[in-house]
Amino acid sequence: MISLSIITFPLQDPILIITVMFLIILLSPMLLERIQVPGIAGLLIFGMLIGPHVFNIIPTNLEFTLFSTTGLLYLMFLAGLEIDLIDFLENKGKSLVLGLLSFIFPFVLGFAASYYLLDLGLLPSMLIGSMLSSHTLISYPIVSKAGIISTTIVTIIIGGTIIADVFALVSLQLISDYFSGLFNTAGILRMVVNFASFGLIQFLVIPKVAKWFFKHFIGDLTIQYLFIMTLLFVSATSAKLFHIEPIIGAFFCGLVLNRNIIHESPLYQRIEFIGNSLFIPVFLISVGLLVNPVFYIQQPSNLLPLVLLIGVAITGKYLAALVTQKFFKLQNYEGNLIFGLTTSRAASAIAIVLVGYKLGLLSDVMINHTVVLILTTSILSTYVTRNNAKKVAESDSSLDAIARDLEIIMVPVSNPANMKTLLKFASFIQQSNEMKSVYALSVMANVPTVQQQIERNKVVFKKVVNDLHSDVSFKLITRIDSTITNGISKAMKELSASIVILGWHEKSTPFDVLFGNVINHILDKTTKMVWVVKTPTILFNNGSNIHLFLPENTDFELGFDQVMTKAEQLSRKLKDKLIVHSTQNMVDRMEAGLKKDLKGYFQQAVIHQFSKQEYDQINATDSDLFLIVSSRKNSLSYNKHYEKFTMRLITKYSKPNIVFIYPQQV
Repeated sequence: MISLSIITFPLQDPILIITVMFLIILLSPMLLERIQVPGIAGLLIFGMLIGPHVFNIIPTNLEFTLFSTTGLLYLMFLAGLEIDLIDFLENKGKSLVLGLLSFIFPFVLGFAASYYLLDLGLLPSMLIGSMLSSHTLISYPIVSKAGIISTTIVTIIIGGTIIADVFALVSLQLISDYFSGLFNTAGILRMVVNFASFGLIQFLVIPKVAKWFFKHFIGDLTIQYLFIMTLLFVSATSAKLFHIEPIIGAFFCGLVLNRNIIHESPLYQRIEFIGNSLFIPVFLISVGLLVNPVFYIQQPSNLLPLVLLIGVAITGKYLAALVTQKFFKLQNYEGNLIFGLTTSRAASAIAIVLVGYKLGLLSDVMINHTVVLILTTSILSTYVTRNNAKKVAESDSSLDAIARDLEIIMVPVSNPANMKTLLKFASFIQQSNEMKSVYALSVMANVPTVQQQIERNKVVFKKVVNDLHSDVSFKLITRIDSTITNGISKAMKELSASIVILGWHEKSTPFDVLFGNVINHILDKTTKMVWVVKTPTILFNNGSNIHLFLPENTDFELGFDQVMTKAEQLSRKLKDKLIVHSTQNMVDRMEAGLKKDLKGYFQQAVIHQFSKQEYDQINATDSDLFLIVSSRKNSLSYNKHYEKFTMRLITKYSKPNIVFIYPQQV
């Protein structure tokens, strides 16, 4: 018999509560997105419906609060983790302007509306202004899903968000201190010391701990994920201990770990997956739980102040976005995206109003106004952000569609020990958002046991691909041929491959690498781009700089633009700055373009004559990546002195990650 006696409302049984939560997380986006309602808005609406003020299905108990708090911290942590740090530093002035405007406009309008129209006192009006000036990136998952996180405009918005929230929380602290009689030199000094102490922990202690951890614990994703979560909450806790809002601590934790966690890595994918599928949806539902629409039915006189506050909240952020757009000459859709992402309120707004309530400056009516304002602005934010994120994504395409269609990567994998390294590297140089597969090629001799070898290779390939945890589609193809080079060249023609990636063992001599039979034969048989990667290991997440070596006249080769595009792509994905090593003539022709295209990612150009003595002068560490552009003999850029220089270079610097690149040539 099925017993329904255990079901009482609000639900108290944890299993029933969790069941309802997962049903909402699963079904809300599926149902509402069919009628063009964003999934995030659906979670907020369903949260309101199941909350204590409507159908009273879910209570706001301690367990639920723990999950929702984790979701909020996770949201801010991901914002810090995904921000393009170099691009952020390059555009810090724009972020500062946006942050100041996002604080000033809503603060001034909120204060004026509260003081002159709602007849609130000076301090309560200032608190309302502080609450309206803050915002939370509720619609952040939308831009993440659209694949525009690394764009300059999103970087500016994230930076501006933190600046606006910091100003809002500092103003809250100053108002609170003034009301409590603590607004004096000692109080201001205490605040400065707190922020300085928090900064020391975040920017000195945590990076060193993270660097040590990732050096000694490679490969164990479970341990790595638990370590990241521990750092997240340690950062939030340290912020709270220094009287700073924990969401600021979570953001800066993501910021300082930014270069340790590569976006395409299995660890990053695990962090993003768990956050977007569990913690962040629970947080959004928890926001909806707080809304009490019945209050306005019972007391309709409170609707006018609510509408006024919502109007001021939206207008303030819209003016900030509009002025920023006009001042920096941004596109309309970029200005709209600024408005969409910055108009939603959540954690900071609740925190500010609750402080005012505890101090006796604000009533419980204002708490309910704030919660409805959060719901309204969050739903508006999801619509505006979704519509304009698509436009930003469409405009951000950096390669011509025809060029993308032509890019097919093939990776010969004769040695199972090298397979993981080579496939992982292929995923790094594949174009972002590229849906084509990376082809792993196995060439075998026609021997009696060939079928057994093919089956064994399939098993090994499947295990390697599973271990990579990559979104890239890998396909294994097998060719039977008399020689490896014939098999590779035939497969390249069949697939119309534009890039082939080969491996060379770290124990091979420089002579073998530069003049090995297999590599030379392949270079003779194809004019397409060829990459030669040192194996068995290459430490993608430990890089500090990328050194790009270019011989004279490389810029006249057919595949030069492709080389530079891939170098820029690696630089951005690894979040490492690019140092170009070439001749004076090459640097003169290239430097302006590098500064324009790479911006903050371009560190410097080093002038070389590629003589015997120069390799000693290269300032490189063991974690750097060397991209050595080489040339086929009799090509325009081939130079015997440069070839000898590269041979001495890889002898001298045997520990750094080394990759040879042969550009496409006529």
